[in-house]
Amino acid sequence: MFNIDRSFQNLLYQKFIFQKVYTIKLVAPELDVAPSTLYDYCSGKLNFPPDKITALYMATGDMDFIRFFTEATDLEVIKPLSTQVVGGSIAKQGLEIMEFAGKVGGEIKKSLDDDKLNDDEKSAIHGRIQPLLQTLLSLDASLLPKNYHKK
Repeated sequence: MFNIDRSFQNLLYQKFIFQKVYTIKLVAPELDVAPSTLYDYCSGKLNFPPDKITALYMATGDMDFIRFFTEATDLEVIKPLSTQVVGGSIAKQGLEIMEFAGKVGGEIKKSLDDDKLNDDEKSAIHGRIQPLLQTLLSLDASLLPKNYHKK
């Protein structure tokens, strides 16, 4: 049976420990974790938290981390993010990331509908969604024109 946690750990191990493509000490702060914690993710001692995937991609720019989750689905892979702001590209990239997040949300919904998530997985996803919802609600309010009034 396919074990997503073990398979992703193998990818982390290959990139950080075996091939040394990335340095744990440099990437860990970008994930807001201690280097020892990132090492534990790479070695399989701890499961990599799904809410850190975006930060991992942002820190490394490595599409393999995104492809890992999208290969087995119909999801389109987002374009690599640029570190430079050119003519509103940050807004465009933000929209692409939100579209990608929406597609991931759709996949989670399918898993719920198919009864493929256990209670612990549901609880973990719920815990990760709440801060995202607060951020999106705040962002949504910030995007409205100052003279906008709800009817």
